[in-house]
Amino acid sequence: MDAQLQCDPFNGLLTLVLMMGQWHHICFTWSGDNGYYEFFKDGVSVGSGSGFYKGGHITSGGPTMIGQDQDTVGGGFDAAQAFVGDVAQVNVWDTVLSESDIKA
Repeated sequence: MDAQLQCDPFNGLLTLVLMMGQWHHICFTWSGDNGYYEFFKDGVSVGSGSGFYKGGHITSGGPTMIGQDQDTVGGGFDAAQAFVGDVAQVNVWDTVLSESDIKA
């Protein structure tokens, strides 16, 4: 059975199918200046769009959720919506990554 990763940049849902038992490199890059975003799976672009949180920025001090769907602010966790597996080498940059950066 394959796993699915669903991303919803404010309702522009993208579903990535991931082969079980294999490591994958997943990257999401976004520019708050113009709202352009792009998803990569194993170094290949699999979806992009524009207008996502244009003019926005991510402030410090907030929580980061990895592997768990949060249905409401401050809670709303459902164990049936949790990722089961391994996550390694999580990185966050303060700049938009280029395709060549992601492939490196």
